[in-house]
Amino acid sequence: MAEAGWLDKIGATPGKLVLIAGLAVVLVAAIVLQIGGDSSTPVSTVRPRPVRRSVRQPAAKDQQPPQPPVTETAKRWPTYTLESVIQHDPFAVSPPFRFPDPIPTVKAGNGEIVVDEAAVRRREIVSKLVLEGIDVIVVSDNKVAAVIGARQVEVGDVLEGFVVVHIDKNGVVLADQESY
Repeated sequence: MAEAGWLDKIGATPGKLVLIAGLAVVLVAAIVLQIGGDSSTPVSTVRPRPVRRSVRQPAAKDQQPPQPPVTETAKRWPTYTLESVIQHDPFAVSPPFRFPDPIPTVKAGNGEIVVDEAAVRRREIVSKLVLEGIDVIVVSDNKVAAVIGARQVEVGDVLEGFVVVHIDKNGVVLADQESY
């Protein structure tokens, strides 16, 4: 049996060789165009402008330097308030609980407004639970449980003054123990 030629050893076919030759020509042409194979034309034909020297009169202290006219057609960057930017931040994580007023207050019998300490305490507990987060929710045929922080809770359990009302794949629903 005859010994195979070097073309057969490397797996070259006439079509592959033509493709390689064509790509080589394109590569050489691209390099020549990028480097600039024609050296007969100068690289820069731009001449610097002559510098004019002028004598300026010192401006009076009351005079403002002339301002360029402002046209209404000039495009300017829009300005936004910080609140609107925060409200429309696409990267912000929406808080799961929004409280309408910053400090819960109640009116006493004499018309005086006092801080509702119980409501403030409930908010602190809810904020703490939100920060702890739900680590896992397990749903089986007859049992549903969740792990909040380091505690495992089921429906009906009391968690820091809140009753676990419902657990599903979307989260845990809590109700105030006093009102439940």
